[in-house]
Amino acid sequence: KGKGFQGVVKRHGFAGVGQSTHGQHNRLRAPGSIGESSYPAKVFKGTRMAGQTGNERVTV
Repeated sequence: KGKGFQGVVKRHGFAGVGQSTHGQHNRLRAPGSIGESSYPAKVFKGTRMAGQTGNERVTV
């Protein structure tokens, strides 16, 4: 069954960034960092991110 474009919480079970109190309001379902800094200066293939969920082949 297709589920459309889903975020990382529903798609991969991420916990989100930070907590729901102490001033947080827009990072509760965010993935956090997806890569390193100046080295290796890229995002590795296979990094779990938001995207189409269901109704497709998962492996490439």
